[in-house]
Amino acid sequence: MPKSSKCAFSSASLAWRQPFQLCPLFKSCLSALRRRSNYGLPPLFLFILLTAACGGGGGDNSGGTSDTTRPGVQFQNAPNSHDGRTAFTLGIRFSESVSGFARSDISVTGAAMTAFSGSGSDYTATLTPNTPPVNIVIRVPANAAQDAAGNGNLEASQTVNYSGGQPSAAARISGRLTFDRAPFAGTDS
Repeated sequence: MPKSSKCAFSSASLAWRQPFQLCPLFKSCLSALRRRSNYGLPPLFLFILLTAACGGGGGDNSGGTSDTTRPGVQFQNAPNSHDGRTAFTLGIRFSESVSGFARSDISVTGAAMTAFSGSGSDYTATLTPNTPPVNIVIRVPANAAQDAAGNGNLEASQTVNYSGGQPSAAARISGRLTFDRAPFAGTDS
C-alpha cells in the first residue's frame, strides 16, 4: 500500500500498547482505529493494513526505519594556542538538538570554566587558563547528552596548546634541589 498523509482507515477497536516510539501518522491512525467500531474487519487485519499504509510504524514514517544516528560534537572558535592569561569562549555544537547536556558534562584540564550556557544544539563555555599556564584539554564524553530518539552523543576532545614562551619559574621548578658544591663561606671584600 502506498504511504499517504492520511490514514486509509477510520475505525476499529484495538487494545494494543506500543513498546516503542511510533511515527505521528501511525499514532494518529491508531487513535482513530481505537475510537470507532471496526466495520466487521478483525483488529489484527486492520493493524497489518495500518502498519503497511503508515510505513511500518517506525520512528520517522520512512518505511519502518528508526533514528540510530548518534549526535556528533564539534568545538568552535577554540584558538590553536593560548598565552596563559587571556580567557576565551568556546562554542560546542552538536549535529542535532540534544537534551541533558550540562556544565558538569564538560571535562576541562588546564583551565577553569567561568561561564556556561546554551540549549538544543548550541552551547558556549568561557575558559580562563590556570596559573601556571599549561596546555588546555577540553573533553565531552560519550553519552553526555541524548537526541530525541534517545541516542547518546559521540565523544569529542580538543587541546589548546600553551604558547606564551617559557613557563614561569614556579612551573619549571619541581622535585628536589641539590647542589654539587658546598655553600660559599667566604667573606665580602
